[in-house]
Amino acid sequence: MKAAQHATAARTRLWLDLPPGSGADALRGALMAMGLIPQPLPSDPGARRQALATLAEGALAFLDLSDAARHGPRPFSALVQALPEPAAAGRVILSRTRSGHVNPADRAWARHLGFADLLPDWLGGPDRQALRDVVAWVARSTGLDEPAAHEWLPYTRLLSGAGDGQAAARTIVWGLTGESPEACAARLAAELDIADRRWRLHDYPRCFVGSHATSHLMRSLRRPREEALALGQALGELGLLVHVMHEHPFLDQDLYYRIAWSDVLDREDAAALWHTAEQGLPALTSTRRYHGRDYADCFVGEEAVTMLASCHGLHRVDAWLALHRMAQWGWIRHVTRARPFIDGHFFYRWRRVADRAAA
Repeated sequence: MKAAQHATAARTRLWLDLPPGSGADALRGALMAMGLIPQPLPSDPGARRQALATLAEGALAFLDLSDAARHGPRPFSALVQALPEPAAAGRVILSRTRSGHVNPADRAWARHLGFADLLPDWLGGPDRQALRDVVAWVARSTGLDEPAAHEWLPYTRLLSGAGDGQAAARTIVWGLTGESPEACAARLAAELDIADRRWRLHDYPRCFVGSHATSHLMRSLRRPREEALALGQALGELGLLVHVMHEHPFLDQDLYYRIAWSDVLDREDAAALWHTAEQGLPALTSTRRYHGRDYADCFVGEEAVTMLASCHGLHRVDAWLALHRMAQWGWIRHVTRARPFIDGHFFYRWRRVADRAAA
């Protein structure tokens, strides 16, 4: 590295606030290979504000928003308010490495607010495309020369780490399909026999049969049954494939499932959907009683779906999916934390109410 490059690298501050796994160690290795020394973003509020203030002076930050308890029910807006100036958002890449997947609407929302990007992980599969893009972004943002891949990829292989359950699920999808879980879900949404189905006098719109999907995956990917099942279960781990009543993992049986992916929903403004939920759910909130026990300040899942579908002209499945995603972000929580978000007679609380109830 030339002297001028050394001086630039020495002056550049990089702040990291990332959980272990999901490529965080590989990101550190890539940055170190560029001569940059990443520092942990302080957790103390005062020190954290001072550190973020350096973004206005050319610092960069890499922040993970998976922990809803830490970042609150509005992580994008809260972070924008913590920045020294609106333009500083462009010097921040966000990730969501422990909360399932990143859908196009949330990514578009983050970019609309000025953030450089919102990533589901820091690797991007076996070819490490996400990490390559981050390295290129750091080079552009700092004025450093972008290093050749052979100069930093060895660091990332040594420092990738074992990862957690979410990272393992993403690795399974990449390994079996060669594509990201998000791309895999979008493809399956177009390929599978998705239709309205009926069982025991109950209608289940826009779903597919597990055994049919297993056979399709075996044919299209030329994989044995065990690997087709592993793929479906990995997508389920990431919140991209769900049983219609959330009662079963993905199985090679005549059970109904949905791909939690919707082109229609992803054309909706994620911020507008969030605003509707925040403003509309209080009107549905009251004390509910079940099996002799009262649950204060909660709403019914199916009523929330009806409200969101009506306000935005959405199909119930799309409205459910919007609320399912909010639950993955931690904005919606079942009253006993026993269930995911279901379009049925189950009780939930909006995050702020849930936090008050827990306190």
